Amino acid sequence: MACDVAGIFYVAQPQGGQFNFSISTNGGPWTPHLVLDGYNVTAVGRYTNVALPQNNYRIRLDSIAGTNYVIGRHQVLSHSGGVNATFVDYPGISLGQVTNVPLAIRQPIFAALNPDLIIWHMKEPLTALTSRMEENERWWSNSAPNTAVLYIGTPWGDYDTNTTQTIDGNVIARNIALNHHRAYVDLMQPTVSYSWLLTNGFMADGVHLTSAGGLYCASIMWDDLGFFALGLDKKISLAKTGSQINLSYNTSTGAVYRLEVSTNLQTWSAVVTNSVGNALFSTNFIPPTTPAYYRLGLRPN
Repeated sequence: MACDVAGIFYVAQPQGGQFNFSISTNGGPWTPHLVLDGYNVTAVGRYTNVALPQNNYRIRLDSIAGTNYVIGRHQVLSHSGGVNATFVDYPGISLGQVTNVPLAIRQPIFAALNPDLIIWHMKEPLTALTSRMEENERWWSNSAPNTAVLYIGTPWGDYDTNTTQTIDGNVIARNIALNHHRAYVDLMQPTVSYSWLLTNGFMADGVHLTSAGGLYCASIMWDDLGFFALGLDKKISLAKTGSQINLSYNTSTGAVYRLEVSTNLQTWSAVVTNSVGNALFSTNFIPPTTPAYYRLGLRPN
């Protein structure tokens, strides 16, 4: 894999011992780089890496002693653009199987990952869902306090024909998002119903979306969350001048800017909409008589 940082996540624990960390460049011979210690009195998460000149590398680990637990490799081209995605689950497990992993393992590894964005989306039984999601919040806040979190409310499932499971689960996820000042995306209302998903060929089985269904939901988030505008300046400047408010913000080509106002953080209405490219936009308006909140929404042009 092309990278300039090569590392591994592993667990040091009582049965562990030393092991070699070797690297091969462009399919060439293996060169030892580090001797790591997989032993600890109790199980703890660890991460190590080496900085390398940009090239194509493979990683190899060889135990010298003990039984060593390796979670996975970490190879990153740190100076390139794009997304480096990491999953902290695998298909079929429950949230309880994630949170039951000791914090001593999860927290150091998450701190090493230090993600810019966490996306949470699981179809979970309702039992203990609130407490486990609160455990997630404590884990994330302690190990990566500057990370943004996005909760995704799940679409319909076949069990929703005679239960309210998805509705109830989404209410819990939305409340967690509100309580911790996180973003929440509703994918239940836009997907209408389970029968609607079936009719449109969006369900692979009773629970999981097809690729087409996933693309339909992704397009909703892409626009609503402004993912198309990653990297664009979204800051607004508000200053009161007499009885009016002066508003200004920088605009870029390819996006329509819509300033919205709300008095309750639920119902939003447009103040001004414009699509000026690569310029400073400025305008004056009379503010509402009650305390108000403002946000700047972006849409593709």
